[in-house]
Amino acid sequence: MQTKYLFALVSLFSIASCNGESDDSHVTKIVSSKGEALYVKSYNWGITGDKQISTISDNDDPLEFGEKNEPHIVKGLDPFIYRFEHDTLIIYSRIAVNPFSVHCPSIVIQYKIVDNPDYMDLYQLIGSNTYHVVPEYSKR
Repeated sequence: MQTKYLFALVSLFSIASCNGESDDSHVTKIVSSKGEALYVKSYNWGITGDKQISTISDNDDPLEFGEKNEPHIVKGLDPFIYRFEHDTLIIYSRIAVNPFSVHCPSIVIQYKIVDNPDYMDLYQLIGSNTYHVVPEYSKR
């Protein structure tokens, strides 16, 4: 009798844990000295959240799954590292990123492709309040 209940409990747990995928949206606001804002956004999905799209936008609308094939989207986990200082947003990536279509005259966006060793060096600086990853986490 206990085996029957144990089997039912294990079956229920398996169904519940694999029933749906986890969706997670992140938005980080960047504000210029003139008060204009850009938003670094990402959207994760999948059972373990291992699928991700990201972008930079001039609105804070959450990124959605349906946008995954748009030209302003960067696909993949860890798509870029960014730094924002003196109204300049620098995007560091290992591959070319399509320029983000934003209208924010007071923020200059620069794109820099770096090789993997330099990217790893930048990764060591994350959490210094200067360099950031996508999505932004409070503790890494």
